[in-house]
Amino acid sequence: MREDLYIIGNGFDLAHGIKSKYSDFRDFITSNHLDLYKGLQEFFDEDYLWSNFEATLYAIDSNEIFERIDKNIIPYGSPEWTDACNHMPQSEVLEFVKLFTNELDDALRAWVASIDIHKDTKCEFKDKSNFLTFNYTMTLEEIYGISSNRIKHIHNAIAQKSKILIMGFVNKAIPFEYPPPLPQWDKIEFLQERDFREEQSMDIFKTYFSKRRKDVYGILHKNRAYFDSLCEIKRIYVLGHSLSDIDMPYFHKIAQKSINATWYFFFYSQTDKDRIDLVCKELNLHKFSIYPVNCFGEI
Repeated sequence: MREDLYIIGNGFDLAHGIKSKYSDFRDFITSNHLDLYKGLQEFFDEDYLWSNFEATLYAIDSNEIFERIDKNIIPYGSPEWTDACNHMPQSEVLEFVKLFTNELDDALRAWVASIDIHKDTKCEFKDKSNFLTFNYTMTLEEIYGISSNRIKHIHNAIAQKSKILIMGFVNKAIPFEYPPPLPQWDKIEFLQERDFREEQSMDIFKTYFSKRRKDVYGILHKNRAYFDSLCEIKRIYVLGHSLSDIDMPYFHKIAQKSINATWYFFFYSQTDKDRIDLVCKELNLHKFSIYPVNCFGEI
């Protein structure tokens, strides 16, 4: 019976000297996917993008997209009109959607595949433990020689060639309203006058939010047998995980299933410790301890 569960986040890889920050991803696409880099810089807030990448993907500059649509709607009867004008705004929006979904996914996989995994161990794990990792890298397998049947890569792993590396925001709502909120008489006039090209372009733009959303509850449902199996876990160790809001549904599920477990959290900074305090309250944990990360080997 496996009674120990280690929950692994990106801080674990960083502690091994692995360059797995999203700022490292930025450096990679600057050299290898320049169009993607320029697009991200143009349509997202750079102040938050590389420090809170997944959440910031929700805050795409919709107004800039709307302006691009308007600029590409050539009036009927214009000297510039050709049959191609029927599809110009739709085509441009589709290119943006592809850039920030398909091409971003491809670039993410290429980056993770390029990451150098150093061969130096930093931790000692209890024998026959389980591991739930949020990382795409194969650090546990390659550095520690842990069998893959003891590791759950909840967002998939670089070694799983046929699977997309799951990344995105959790928000379900589309952050704009179309048609816009107007008094009923104005809305009727708007609906009568709107161009089908605008309507189709907006429908295409909306697909960005469904494609880029991380379906956390769908992932939980798909892996329900795994989470059900955690009922006999007695000790849970959280290493290098930021406990971000995006991933909190997983922690709620683990706390729900592992009701008798004692939790051990390890922090790097005071900010980390403050976040752990909040999460313990949110999860309604009664048996937990919080330690500086350099105490991990003593627990």
